Amino acid sequence: MTETTAALLSAVGTREFHRRSVALYGAPGSPIADGKRTALDLARRLDGLLADLEGGMRLEPPVVLDAPEIKRRLDAALPAHFGADAPRIEVTRNESGKAAAGRDYIKLREDAMFSDLDVTQLLQHEAFVHIATGKNGQAQAHFPCPPAEPIGIYAPDSAGAARRRVSARQRTIATAIAIAARLA
Repeated sequence: MTETTAALLSAVGTREFHRRSVALYGAPGSPIADGKRTALDLARRLDGLLADLEGGMRLEPPVVLDAPEIKRRLDAALPAHFGADAPRIEVTRNESGKAAAGRDYIKLREDAMFSDLDVTQLLQHEAFVHIATGKNGQAQAHFPCPPAEPIGIYAPDSAGAARRRVSARQRTIATAIAIAARLA
């Protein structure tokens, strides 16, 4: 941890935290890499673009599927892609997130609720990114590699499950920070 980061963390809950945060990361109104726009400008632009979709295109269907139903759907879909090596699907109480993948399994939290888009996302991300990439890496004769989480960080949202509320939340946070900066 750098000295600057340590100083930032030591100031949590104070006005000094805001000052140090702006010095380290910039403010929502600070110019970004192009020197012309700000993070707040981009958040407002994205919000405006996505606002056009409201009411006309449903980006997030209601949550209606439980973990056993997701298991049934994944159990039906996975053999077409993995054959006899299809990962097992486990419904468990002991999962902190809604779902997670291991070397040869996908765990679903028993009390989690899902949507149809989640089925596609779980197949694309957990099965194809984590499990298939790991199996491919292990099958390499000269440079076998284990499955790794960072691969998932760069995976596209292949399910198309855009989340409007995330954009709105990011815009709200950026706006709140900008207002707080003016008051500080």
